[in-house]
Amino acid sequence: MLSYVIVGSGYRAEYFGRVARTYPDLFRALFLCRSPEKARLMTRHTGIDSVISGEEALAFRPDLALIAVDRG
Repeated sequence: MLSYVIVGSGYRAEYFGRVARTYPDLFRALFLCRSPEKARLMTRHTGIDSVISGEEALAFRPDLALIAVDRG
């Protein structure tokens, strides 16, 4: 099983969340958001856990990070 952290909370990030939700035997995902409000919204909207700190994301022990944020 591949574990990954999704950095971001926009439509690109949601795409990677849908992949994990569609194939739970293959993927395990976690969102890393910048605010508690956005993290709660992403978890409620996608059903995938969300965190707001890098330490929490690393505690998830991901195999990789998917960066889904604007260039700025």
